[in-house]
Amino acid sequence: MQESTPGPLTVLHEDDALVAVSKPPWLMVHRSREAPDRDVALQRVRDQVGGWVYPLHRLDRQASGVLVFARSPEAAGALQAGWDAARKDYLTLVRGETPEAWEITRPLRKRKQELRPGPDAEAESQPARTALRRVAHFARSTLLVASLDTGRRHQIRRHLSGEARQILGDRRYGKSRINDHHREHFGLERLFLHAWRLRLAHPDGGELALEAPLAPDLLAYLGRIPDVPAEVWALLGVRPEGQGA
Repeated sequence: MQESTPGPLTVLHEDDALVAVSKPPWLMVHRSREAPDRDVALQRVRDQVGGWVYPLHRLDRQASGVLVFARSPEAAGALQAGWDAARKDYLTLVRGETPEAWEITRPLRKRKQELRPGPDAEAESQPARTALRRVAHFARSTLLVASLDTGRRHQIRRHLSGEARQILGDRRYGKSRINDHHREHFGLERLFLHAWRLRLAHPDGGELALEAPLAPDLLAYLGRIPDVPAEVWALLGVRPEGQGA
């Protein structure tokens, strides 16, 4: 099992109410019963700020990007109260070509441990909405901005898999043959899912906009793919290696 690079996390924003970091891939947000002694983002941030912090949301272990912690129970309550209204944008690369823009509103079934006992347990599902916008199509794949109104477990991964537009590198919901090709030829070692931008109401009033640059491993992977369109690099705010000014 791959491990995250040790060391302090990049801080995107810090004040008396919250701290936002850029989570690297392969780092869990917090410990679980199955892995009680693992290195986790929660403990790293506590060590960095020298005090308790409270996670507001989760990111998949393989995913990277914006991760927010409250610095007090009061701030956590205020942030959670406005969380559904927050704008959450992810970058993801999927197989095949997609429409320019579309929405997926298919309800998603709860996890087994969340189901209520009874004959109707397996039928339980939750509303889920993912809005998608195409950035560019290249190398038989499409870079998308995925925006969430809800936050169900593996929502983007499950919604896109149900549309036969599996995320590249997704070993659970994706296509192994395509994943193997991108790993062997371009070095994609994990899920291409990055929590890119988050816009939320701050407990002290006003709006806070956060952005985590695309993780270095995903940038390096894109750099190995021939003929990535210029609009991709413009969106990411970087210039690919080998290109002049």
